[in-house]
Amino acid sequence: SGPDGDARWLTAAAPAAIMAVFLAAAATYAHASRRTAPAAGRARVRR
Repeated sequence: SGPDGDARWLTAAAPAAIMAVFLAAAATYAHASRRTAPAAGRARVRR
């Protein structure tokens, strides 16, 4: 334990945290684009 152990834990956790944030953002973006794409298509057809 101590500073060395903490640094090792942070080094191991950082990539996992970044990946989790990235996956959450990707899921949110995919959900939003899936929801807006059909509406945009309908608007284009209507014009």
